[in-house]
Amino acid sequence: MFVPKRFFLLPFCLCLPVFLFAGKYEDALEKVEIWIEQTYKMPMAKRSAQKKLIRIDDLQKSEDEKIAELKKEFPAAFAPSEPGSENRSGKKDDSSVGAGSASPDPKDRELLERALFERVKTYRERAEKGDEEAQYALGVLYYRGEGLKQDYREAVKWFRKAADREFAPARCNLGICYYNGLGVERDLAAAAGWYRKAAEQRYGQAQYNLGLCYYNGEGVEKDFAAAVKWFRQAAEHGVPMAHNNLGVCYENGHGVERDFGKAVKCYRIAAEQGIGLAQNNLGFCYAQGHGVEKSDEEAVRWYRKSAWQGDARGQFNLALCFQRGQGVPRDLGEAVKWYRKAAVQGLAQAQMNLGLCCFYGLGTAKDPREAEKWFRKAAAQGNAGAKLFLDQIEAQSRK
Repeated sequence: MFVPKRFFLLPFCLCLPVFLFAGKYEDALEKVEIWIEQTYKMPMAKRSAQKKLIRIDDLQKSEDEKIAELKKEFPAAFAPSEPGSENRSGKKDDSSVGAGSASPDPKDRELLERALFERVKTYRERAEKGDEEAQYALGVLYYRGEGLKQDYREAVKWFRKAADREFAPARCNLGICYYNGLGVERDLAAAAGWYRKAAEQRYGQAQYNLGLCYYNGEGVEKDFAAAVKWFRQAAEHGVPMAHNNLGVCYENGHGVERDFGKAVKCYRIAAEQGIGLAQNNLGFCYAQGHGVEKSDEEAVRWYRKSAWQGDARGQFNLALCFQRGQGVPRDLGEAVKWYRKAAVQGLAQAQMNLGLCCFYGLGTAKDPREAEKWFRKAAAQGNAGAKLFLDQIEAQSRK
């Protein structure tokens, strides 16, 4: 797994307890920031999230959008219960349910369940006759638990049947199951092997996953040049995250000559397609002046986009900007708000900083117990600053 750079000033850490208990809490916090990792950046996607990469279009749709789609696919399931021009939901037959409409009523949900049942029945009939697309689709329904009980073993069974018929998406998903140990024993080499089969069929998501295997040395020998090759091909086949990872390679000189300008270009492509991680990375480039003119305002703009999408690193960096007044007016309340969002997601640096804010009453009510809770969470992840702070709290309590 790629490990982000950290900036430690070791001589300063010896003075940390003095600053923490010096009484001038805002000065202490500013100085502690120098010792804490200042702008956290995690450029590569964690592989534990790969199960989100299954390529089924309707999985990202809202419930009412699914209903609209299923009405077209299985009209019989939505047929009017009585003669007339209206269906059971009270809507005209030629009406569509917009994505921004209110939640479906119970009748619509009942119709959705009926349609899902029809979908499963249709897919199963086709799958048992050897239709690889239906085998793949049935595997996805088992994987997601849509229309039937979730069962990873059954998902693997149907993915394998479709994969044996050289259906690339099924080969990719079978690799995902092997990587995560879902329905099969975890086997990184087998995962990489299935990714490769699909990647060689020019399936973009598999090319992306294979690139990650080479980048992290999972199931294959680590090879940055090979990672770049597959990231590049995935990017050409429309995988936005591949652009982000190419940017990481250019920024760090992994498998290619180091080039901040090209890194920024790659990050921007992914960021403009809504990838939160890339938005954070592009913001970091603006904050540091890497490949672009340094601009705190542009950094904040991209951090904010990333934070709104729920990316913990974007939330943390946005909090730092509010705390320091960089690119935005200083607002400790906003800083605490974004630290908390990132901390809840498990980001140790955010937990540490939120603990400091709670301990000193910065942007929130002073609450030593709440502070200690967050210090302990950060320390459990190996955050050295949190560990030192807890040691000092315990030392003070013994006096």
